[in-house]
Amino acid sequence: MASLEICAPQFSLIVLLAIFVAGFTEGSDNNKEVYCQLGSPVFLDVSGEVPKEKPDIAWKQGTKRVANFKRSVSSSYGEFKGRATVFGNGTLRLNPTSQTDGGEYNVEIFNEGQSKLKHKIQLHLLERVSKPIIEHYCIHENGVNITCKVENANEVNLILDNRTFTQRQQNGMMSIIHIFKSLDSNNCTCIASNQISSMSETKNIFCNTSETVLSINYILIAAVAVGGLLLLITVVLVTYCIRRRHPSQIRHESSANKMLTTVKQSAVPRQQRRQGPHPGQQYGDINRPQPPPRKSRERVERGAIAERGPREQKGQRAERMEKGELRGQRPQY
Repeated sequence: MASLEICAPQFSLIVLLAIFVAGFTEGSDNNKEVYCQLGSPVFLDVSGEVPKEKPDIAWKQGTKRVANFKRSVSSSYGEFKGRATVFGNGTLRLNPTSQTDGGEYNVEIFNEGQSKLKHKIQLHLLERVSKPIIEHYCIHENGVNITCKVENANEVNLILDNRTFTQRQQNGMMSIIHIFKSLDSNNCTCIASNQISSMSETKNIFCNTSETVLSINYILIAAVAVGGLLLLITVVLVTYCIRRRHPSQIRHESSANKMLTTVKQSAVPRQQRRQGPHPGQQYGDINRPQPPPRKSRERVERGAIAERGPREQKGQRAERMEKGELRGQRPQY
């Protein structure tokens, strides 16, 4: 049988507990589900009779030790150290709570070494619901699109014209969208809730038919204008790129042709290239024997120096013969 409880201040014969934020519990006596706000203190109570004389109470989260109460002393362990406290009536207090504190808790109570009571509690730590935000958009002359956005809610109710529309979802942001046919103003109420909190917001919805049609026309005109502008910019850019690229292609082809011609000429033998007439030379002169190639400048100079001595001597002797200086001597050649 489901039960409804509020996580409120608990008074014990031993200590006065701190005030706790409201929450809800549902489930059976031996397996409860507790919903509380994340970050606030939480109290997990034990259902059943707890031995009054020397009880030994042990709390676990799954397989992890949380805290125990033995010989009227409370001790905590691990990540719960300093945050978990067990009282003589079996109640476990966690202060403050963190995101990892959610989950299943098990409590076992012993008396004189014998187990007297076992109990399970499922703890859910939630955040408070945010304030709903109502947005509307008039889509045509008889229709309106209404959206209700909220965070940390698992149920959202949208109320308009005495009609209620409900959407359920597990946590996160939610949006409810409905289209209502109405030309008059209407009050729209959005109610969002979860197990620990509830928030609502009301907004007056009004749609002007002429303004709606006019706004749609403006949107269409703006869309067409933007599309035309983008098309024009694209055409201009393409034309500019083509015109800028064309001269470079011509220069590239010209340089490629020159390189090809040079390679072909270098591949032709030198004698074949000489068969063509030079400027000023007749085609008939091509078959004439060509003079031997000129010697280099150094070889010519060395030959001239080597031949200069004998020639000068011969010239001098010839002059003496003519002048009669060497009469009776025959010229030696």
